[in-house]
Amino acid sequence: FLSAPPLDPSGFRRPKRPGPTQHLYFARCGSAYGDTPESVLAELQAAAPGAKVIGLHVGDAGVSYASFADAASAERARDGLAAARKLWLVHYAAIQESPPKPIAPCSAAATADVEVPGLFVAHDFVTDAEAEALLAEIDCRVWDASIRRRTQHYGHAFDYARLALAEDGVAALPQLP
Repeated sequence: FLSAPPLDPSGFRRPKRPGPTQHLYFARCGSAYGDTPESVLAELQAAAPGAKVIGLHVGDAGVSYASFADAASAERARDGLAAARKLWLVHYAAIQESPPKPIAPCSAAATADVEVPGLFVAHDFVTDAEAEALLAEIDCRVWDASIRRRTQHYGHAFDYARLALAEDGVAALPQLP
């Protein structure tokens, strides 16, 4: 209980369900209030003797987090701090686990041998000259920049405010070379 590994505060969120979690959020607790990791650990030990803190983040501006071995230990610490009338505001917290990111191929050539059932790839379907002509034709058309990226709609337009197809019908498809 004398030390705890540092925590990354970026993953903490408000819990989705009410009730104890193994993580606590402390407002008005941090370097700006004179708190140190050692002083926070000492307060937690006094509030919940025997509770095991497995991670700690003491923030600079007054927001800190502690993770306990189990939710019961966090609950004892929260109740003990409330009984001690500590200045800190203490709430349960949750860590948002980020899903593993898929490994992106380093290049299109890295996927040359990947087979997708039902997919047929027609190699060299257009020549380099035809590809250049298609890109030039597409690029000379009007681009919609109303969202964070440039878009062009062919056929149905998409209404980004409603996240659905636009109701104004289907635009005629342009003739491309």
